[in-house]
Amino acid sequence: MKKLLLLGLLFLAVLVVSCAPASLPEGVSPEDLQEATTTKEVVEGESVVPALGCLEGQQGQNGRCLVALGSQCGIDSECASGACGYNEQGLTVCKEPNQPLGSKCGINSECSSALCGINEQGQRVCEEPSQPLGSQCHIYNPQECASGVCGYNEQDLSVCKEPNQPLGSQCYLYNHQECASGLCGLNEQSEWVCEEPNQPLGSQCGSDKECASILCTPNEQNERVCEEPNQPLGVYCWSNTECASGLCQADRCT
Repeated sequence: MKKLLLLGLLFLAVLVVSCAPASLPEGVSPEDLQEATTTKEVVEGESVVPALGCLEGQQGQNGRCLVALGSQCGIDSECASGACGYNEQGLTVCKEPNQPLGSKCGINSECSSALCGINEQGQRVCEEPSQPLGSQCHIYNPQECASGVCGYNEQDLSVCKEPNQPLGSQCYLYNHQECASGLCGLNEQSEWVCEEPNQPLGSQCGSDKECASILCTPNEQNERVCEEPNQPLGVYCWSNTECASGLCQADRCT
């Protein structure tokens, strides 16, 4: 019995020795390797432990696998450079940050000015913020404008505009800051204009905010109009919120 026990212990010792790594990369301890193997982390620098799972086009930085310059990415935090933007082919790749004014860009994080805007030629370039009235801008980037408002002009170009436009002025859908009333809505001619809020029942609308009833929904003619909520059973509906029962099925409150 003692002989069998000794043989078993000897076998286990040989097995442990044979499974241990012969050597580790310089600066990597067995503890680092164990932690990295289970967490997919890496050590500082360019050399990557094979067991860590960093893919081609990635590099080790601050204990993580990050995407290298020129490789495709989805968000800034994936990139070793901290900037994920568009290349000449329209693909999102890791790029150098802090590009100078006038450099082509796709997102704000690429630019030293922290602003990727639109120049007078309609190109996306790094720009200074607070551009004057009439300057071209990106409709979702109002910080380009000193006025804080980027909207469409009569030529359908997105430009820096004055805020607080009067009722009836053209505005961009849901770009409420253009209007003194605080509401850019849909009028009866299906045009987006500055409107008074609290529109009556049956008024054409683009959002709930326009309606006194706080409900803008398609009617049976598929026109979006202000309607009463809490509709009774059997009435035409588009969504559950219209029905007193809280349930809209097959276009009817049920």
